[in-house]
Amino acid sequence: GKLEDQKFLPKNIVEQWNPMFPKIWTACTIWGQSVFHVMSLAGDKCDIYYPEFYARMSVREPFAKEYVKDYIKIFSNVNQSNKLALNKSILKQKVKIILISIINIILGGTHALKYNLITNIKTPDDCMKSLRQQGYFEVNK
Repeated sequence: GKLEDQKFLPKNIVEQWNPMFPKIWTACTIWGQSVFHVMSLAGDKCDIYYPEFYARMSVREPFAKEYVKDYIKIFSNVNQSNKLALNKSILKQKVKIILISIINIILGGTHALKYNLITNIKTPDDCMKSLRQQGYFEVNK
């Protein structure tokens, strides 16, 4: 739902929100916003790959399509390479979903995407080091 309706979030969340993210509570937006916020506090520039972000929202969170469509339209209209990158990312996400479905049928179970569980993070520096090593984001000072 809308950020304003999430009573458990900090009061100033809307003001701190990445302007490139739809102002809704989903797995994609809150994860991306959390990384964006931490990186900002650490003084690092976080180059989020928006085609992948929007593709994940569109394909994996279809309920959010209505919220993300205007962001996609603006992003796609900036230049042709944005549109091509977005289409490539959407295709990649759809193929992933199809392959996972096929694997589930063949193996007879639920084999969702694997997530990395990162442990032993005790400081913001540990977190930054892990993000850089995992290659989730390009991190620039």
